[in-house]
Amino acid sequence: MSDNVIPVSACVNNAFRRNQAIEKLSKESGLPIYLVFDHDLAGLVGNILKNDFDLKNDILAIDGVTLHDFDFIDLGKVLEPSGTVPVTIKSLVFQF
Repeated sequence: MSDNVIPVSACVNNAFRRNQAIEKLSKESGLPIYLVFDHDLAGLVGNILKNDFDLKNDILAIDGVTLHDFDFIDLGKVLEPSGTVPVTIKSLVFQF
């Protein structure tokens, strides 16, 4: 896992505390924030982080993506004017 990727949902279950953790990590690093949700939350959480927490980081929040163990994703560039993002989900498969 990259040093710039922190799976916040794995360590914080409460939504408000999760947002506070994202805010703290992003203000310290200044790096872009990539959020992936399986439920329809991307716009809401992205707006909260930008407006309520006043983050200056670039934020890419997408939803409708379900990931399982050993899955990882590739995110493409934002397609204008629709604002959509191509997502590729890849699964690691181990053979013994």
